[in-house]
Amino acid sequence: MGFNDDGLGVYELTFSKNDPAVLDEWVFGSISWSDGAHNVRSPIVLKPTSPPVMTVPEALSIETTGARARVTIPAKINYNCRFFAKGISIAQSEVFVSEVLQDEDSTFAFNEDGLGFHFVNVPQGKRITKFGLFVADQDTPSVDLDLYVYACPKFQCAQVGNSQNDGSDESVVLVDSVPLVDLGNNDI
Repeated sequence: MGFNDDGLGVYELTFSKNDPAVLDEWVFGSISWSDGAHNVRSPIVLKPTSPPVMTVPEALSIETTGARARVTIPAKINYNCRFFAKGISIAQSEVFVSEVLQDEDSTFAFNEDGLGFHFVNVPQGKRITKFGLFVADQDTPSVDLDLYVYACPKFQCAQVGNSQNDGSDESVVLVDSVPLVDLGNNDI
């Protein structure tokens, strides 16, 4: 440690986690030193935390064409070992075409007259389901359509996703959604 002309000492400490350290709990202690004439005690408070195992973007949208594609996703692995990743693909989409009228009062209410409904069966085991509306598919691009997705087990409907962007480019992505087993009878 060095001292300036005013007798002020500056030092730097580096702490590393050891095996008995308990994560996410505060630990109190101090650093003391003496030059024989002076005793100095600096209180120290630490809270050991584990670093994230992997750092990836919070959201990522990738579009590819063809049956096979190669993409690069920026990720930082914060440990030394082998790392394996598995891609999940989206199967060929089903396209529903019908006329949907603009909601007269521009406020959404479930099962409201005049709204467009499409019943979609998401087969068991599908990891990702994506619903979308695209302004390019409309005759009137200035219309603002929104997208609401519901699951209705035993006719008890609950919203599972929605998209309410300005305009009509809307997308809802469901990951690991619960399959409805009695589709067509009690589940829609």
